[in-house]
Amino acid sequence: MKNRRSAILAIGLTAVLIASAGTAQATPDNSGIRSLERAHVASADALGARAAGVPSTYAPLSSSRVLDTRDGTGVPGGATVPLGPASQVTLDLSSKVPADATAVVLNVTGAALTAYTFVTVFPANVTRPGVTSLNLAPGQTRPNSATVALSPDRKVNVYNETGNTHIIADLAGYYTSGNASRFIAVTPGRVLDTRGTGRVGPGGETTIDLSWLDPSSTAVTFNLTGLNATTSTFVTAYPDGTARPLASNLNLGPNEVTPNLVTVQLGSNRKVKLFNDSGSVDLIADLAGVYDTNRGDKFVPVTPVRAMDTRETPPGLQQGRISALGWPAPGPKGYVANLTGTNSTTEQYVVSWPPPSQTPPVTSNLNITPGQTVGNNFIGVVVDNPNDTPDFGPCTYFTTSAGTVDIIVDVAGFFV
Repeated sequence: MKNRRSAILAIGLTAVLIASAGTAQATPDNSGIRSLERAHVASADALGARAAGVPSTYAPLSSSRVLDTRDGTGVPGGATVPLGPASQVTLDLSSKVPADATAVVLNVTGAALTAYTFVTVFPANVTRPGVTSLNLAPGQTRPNSATVALSPDRKVNVYNETGNTHIIADLAGYYTSGNASRFIAVTPGRVLDTRGTGRVGPGGETTIDLSWLDPSSTAVTFNLTGLNATTSTFVTAYPDGTARPLASNLNLGPNEVTPNLVTVQLGSNRKVKLFNDSGSVDLIADLAGVYDTNRGDKFVPVTPVRAMDTRETPPGLQQGRISALGWPAPGPKGYVANLTGTNSTTEQYVVSWPPPSQTPPVTSNLNITPGQTVGNNFIGVVVDNPNDTPDFGPCTYFTTSAGTVDIIVDVAGFFV
């Protein structure tokens, strides 16, 4: 590791979960879309019951490291030990966000694992919910974005299930009951693909030019996928025209196809820089939404809740949907959730999209190979589907490219 604090660099990545990942598809071409054979639908009543959050707007920040168990950053007492089995650390963000903050956007990374495990990030004032924020395997250094509601004293708990693991968290911004930026969901679209322009080399950077956005835009959310890496590396996203922060958004090794949802503040020219630490890597960015001071939707954080789990209806998902029935009236326009895939029968991707009256986008939310359990945050867009049966109402579809896979959706909040 070049610098323990500069970012998180994967070391000694194992091949057990990456069994022929070189052929995994990062770019859906929709040729393998399966027909709808059965729908896996979860009632959203639990979401409505938990939706006591305050409608909030987003304040982006320059990314900063707020937790690192390797050097004691953000750890009570400054302890420098990993999280052990069934243990948690409380992260106090009261000095990082204002008193009216309702939720935060974090990039959470696990490193130096000793066992397969999952990590849950949740408000410090509630009982730990049965959801996951990060799935990890020994030898991996893996990040995942997490939007999480804050306790009234602006704290979150980070829980580790099994073995020992170091946890690193970078703060990207916060939601506030005050007046900041609102979210505008967009049809997912590709805004960067270096496979056509050349890989990003060691210590190199590439720019995502979003200058076509309105001047009132303050931040963007995109799904960032790394592939074709020649060595273990990390990637950092940050506003163009500013100093690169001590943070990371993506960690990957050779032969991996690794996605992560990134929310990043825009530079004054509405551009974003992507820095690659080591070797060469291809980067793909699919825009999911924009934060704007003049228009858009507010975010209502909730205590994380499981809204969909296809393991309850085997043998797995080819195409399915999640209904918005039961969500608080007048119903959400979208939601933030963690999408976890497991029990995949083949190398494939999963994409979320509005109902079948629209064409699935040429993007991906999750890349998975057999033997993996892997998650990625995503923005689900909820759209009325007049051609569908009434009992489904507004919904989001999930489609796989091949074979079957079980998916689990854990919701952190919704846009209204």
